[in-house]
Amino acid sequence: MWSGEDAMCVVFCPPLDLPLSGYVYPDRCRTSENFEENSCNFQCVEDYVMIGNSEVTCVDGSWDRDVPQCVPMSLCPRINENEPGVKEVLFQYLVKGTAVGNGTQITVVCSTGYLLDNGPEVRTCLNTGQWEYGTPHCKPTCPPVLPPVHSSVLPAHCGWKRQAVDNGCMVSCDVGWSIQGNHELQCMENGVWSDDTPSCVGGEYTDFQTKPFIVRQIDAKSKMAVCLKANMDSKFN
Repeated sequence: MWSGEDAMCVVFCPPLDLPLSGYVYPDRCRTSENFEENSCNFQCVEDYVMIGNSEVTCVDGSWDRDVPQCVPMSLCPRINENEPGVKEVLFQYLVKGTAVGNGTQITVVCSTGYLLDNGPEVRTCLNTGQWEYGTPHCKPTCPPVLPPVHSSVLPAHCGWKRQAVDNGCMVSCDVGWSIQGNHELQCMENGVWSDDTPSCVGGEYTDFQTKPFIVRQIDAKSKMAVCLKANMDSKFN
């Protein structure tokens, strides 16, 4: 009969290799002293980013994940939060000084009266060192074009939506009216339209349109009212 406690068999995981341009900790991870449920963590040296999982665990004598890779960081230019028109820049993932690493996502929020010149608010730093959709900039916008009397504005959104730089809008007078001024407007870099909004002149009113209206209440109980057509020099009691 054996004395003492029953013997136990312990399964160890093999030593971990160091990733190129990276290291692993704690020190036992590079030895044969890693047993069940021991974990090891990886980090990359400066100017390198990790591809893969930063942590592995010993399970049944083998590691549950592959050793990650460390690759050179591709840096995208950092967006200047103090640039005119920029309200807020939100960074996700890696930020390094005046640049950001590939895979980093940003959200650019423009101030009121400004719009991004290209692409969506959220974009990613690519491994080429360039921003997806290009480097974002908040550009001034021009106010909606208020249609003058007896006219319409094309495209229709020009009349209610702020327009980005280089967008064009056109004013068209109703039939019988002539335009006075430039009917084509273009949004300039400074957020001002290239010309003043034109006007429509020379149209002929119908007799119905030229006569003013006098509103009289004729039934106090029912609140009914009637409009009477009259000349400006007419007198009413």
